Amino acid sequence: MRLKSWAVWFSIVAVALALVPYSHAIPPFARQYGTSCSTCHNDFPKLNDFGKAFKDAGFKFPKDDEDFIKVPPVMLGAAAQKDQWPHTIYPGMIPGM
Repeated sequence: MRLKSWAVWFSIVAVALALVPYSHAIPPFARQYGTSCSTCHNDFPKLNDFGKAFKDAGFKFPKDDEDFIKVPPVMLGAAAQKDQWPHTIYPGMIPGM
């Protein structure tokens, strides 16, 4: 009985691992700065000298990294929604009430 339950659990885990889809890494810094992963990495996850300096600088290029950013940051939240849709009537702003 104990062997059967172990075999069932082993089968469930084996099937679950077999059905896991392929994982694709998302390179957010490479995408943000429009460069390849090899700018900072030799072999993932090992950093080269530039990658270590980038990490030590708080994941920013030193001095004025705004010139290097290719994808602007996205604002989220109520302030961003009010900037995006300024003429929208929000709750608490209903006219005539």
